[in-house]
Amino acid sequence: MAHPSWDRDALGVLMAPFTGTELPAWVEEVLGAGLASVILFGHNTPTPQTAGSLARAVHARAPDCVVAIDEEGGDVTRIQSATGSSLPTAWALGEVDDIELTRAVGSALGDVLAACDLDLALAPVLDVSTDPANPVIGTRAFGDDPDRVAAHARAFSTGLVDAGLGTCAKHFPGHGATATDSHTALPLIDLDAPQFAREHLAPWSIIPWLDSVMTAHVLVPAHGEGPASISPWSRPLLDRAAGGRFRGLVITDALDMGAVAQEPGYAEAVVSAIESGADLLCLGTSIRRDDQQMLREAHDALIAAVDSGRITRQGLRARAEHTRDVLHTLRTRRR
Repeated sequence: MAHPSWDRDALGVLMAPFTGTELPAWVEEVLGAGLASVILFGHNTPTPQTAGSLARAVHARAPDCVVAIDEEGGDVTRIQSATGSSLPTAWALGEVDDIELTRAVGSALGDVLAACDLDLALAPVLDVSTDPANPVIGTRAFGDDPDRVAAHARAFSTGLVDAGLGTCAKHFPGHGATATDSHTALPLIDLDAPQFAREHLAPWSIIPWLDSVMTAHVLVPAHGEGPASISPWSRPLLDRAAGGRFRGLVITDALDMGAVAQEPGYAEAVVSAIESGADLLCLGTSIRRDDQQMLREAHDALIAAVDSGRITRQGLRARAEHTRDVLHTLRTRRR
């Protein structure tokens, strides 16, 4: 069925939030029109039962739509947002330094999410926490040693996959050396390229074993101009860190965050992210803006970019097809 007000290629690169514990009518509409993914946050999931009901409602309307959740365990939990996570933080796991325990914790989290029919956990965190003043990473990181972070992130992701979940390493190229929260402003990492590679890029060598990577809204002048999430220098750096072309999905951090929503602005960030090699655009949390309008603005910005020739129709379609192919593997992992 055609949906003249929505473009399937544009929807095929978007991960949309929505407010509430039931599917709004507009979400049902865009699911039918080809939306690639929805993302759940704590306000959607007061209980695991609610999360499961939402996920099943999404899949009933659009069997291949991936339901993602911003869930890491520890201090960043949505599935246990009412009570706090019953699982340890990544930092605690790194301190204990028992790889099998970390894998078991990842598997335990995956079992909870799989029971709710969720498809993609936005975890593990690959940031190396080297700045004690960092306001946004902290205990979310497995530590301040790149090798330990890599080992535990891989173990945690293996546990998630054991349970049938998709994985997303974040936040490339590294958010651990920042003293600014990218939710509110654009962080600057003022390290030279060799030091940055040693301390922050090294863990990303594990990403060929993961399904996706989330890019960060951070400035790294040693590698290029502009935020990593929406700048062309980031994708080649990611491929080099992976030891070759990364075949999974490149997902942006939320594009309504202050680091990019203030400058260059939300709509421009949407287009720039696609130009810079992103496959799937996480639009936001839906608590800072009107969620339906957020999706419409992103969709229309992409169509305007196609109409102006800034993005080719062929290029957008290829990106959407690649995204759907990878997401399909996540949807069928437990089937």
